[in-house]
This record gives sequence, C-alpha cells and structure tokens, in this order.
Amino acid sequence: MRQCSAFALEKTDCVPADARVKDYDELSDDDQSLVTALLTGESNGYPSGNGCGLRSGEYVKFTGYYRVDCA
Repeated sequence: MRQCSAFALEKTDCVPADARVKDYDELSDDDQSLVTALLTGESNGYPSGNGCGLRSGEYVKFTGYYRVDCA
C-alpha cells in the first residue's frame, strides 16, 4: 500500500478477508474530515492539515465500507 497525495473513496459491499480496515473513529481528525468531505462532495481529494494517514488499498468503515484509491 502506498501513501497518496490525492484520494478517492469507492463504496463496496465486498471487503477481502486480508484487507486492512480502519474504523472511522480510529482515524485522525484530519482523516475524518477528508473522508466526510469526500463523501459529501465537499473535497477535491487533496488532504489539508498535517498530511494523511490513509493508504491506497485500505478500507474505511463509515456508513458502509469504502476502498481508498489514489486519484
């Protein structure tokens, strides 16, 4: 998994058994803000603040499961 400078989230119903899944509550404040902004269309995918702890290929559990992809 690599760190990205820009992100996209893709909703999925299928999460591989060996996937790294992060619960929304486990994310830093900056990462929570980015996830929320991406899902509401208020972000262009570029993190602000102190960088981003999300990695391409990870999954975030929020209102469903979302795969993190580099945009």
